[in-house]
Amino acid sequence: MSNPSLSGVQLFLLVYFFSLSLSLAVAYLYRRWQEGDMLRRFEDLMRHRASLHGMLKILSREAQEISSCSDEDLDHWLRRGPAYTPEGQTLSDVDREMEILHGELLRLRAPKHLDSSRMHLVETVERAREWISRVLSSRTPAQIRSALSMRADEKTLADLARANERIRQFALRHGINEQDSFYHDSYFYV
Repeated sequence: MSNPSLSGVQLFLLVYFFSLSLSLAVAYLYRRWQEGDMLRRFEDLMRHRASLHGMLKILSREAQEISSCSDEDLDHWLRRGPAYTPEGQTLSDVDREMEILHGELLRLRAPKHLDSSRMHLVETVERAREWISRVLSSRTPAQIRSALSMRADEKTLADLARANERIRQFALRHGINEQDSFYHDSYFYV
């Protein structure tokens, strides 16, 4: 009887097939891990975007309340000190939240296709914080009204709309369905 042994060619083909299968499996697992990592970073960016959107709504509401005040009310507001009024407290609270958000956005590793959208969000936070600072540091009703007029809502909304479009295109390219996202309303719509 012959001894069933592998010839050199058969052994080479077996090792080659095994190493090829192993490398394909590793490549598949690496790609799945990359897709999961990209999706996690995408979700992080969307959570930050939703937080910013909520804070901008609060700022808009407070700006409308403050701008509807008469000069006498604003003068009284300034004498009490903005930090001791409900509106001033709200602005200070939002400023603190935005400071935290700003740091998180700077540290966030966004997918490279969305890095410009992340930077738009960073710039929006910086503009909003500058606006809050101008309102809270005003000394006269005229300065408050001037700060209120510099709110630049349209630029902020345009930035968010641009960021939304980039995000939407990224989601479409990577097969992320807007409706499947648990934050899709705040993610994709201003």
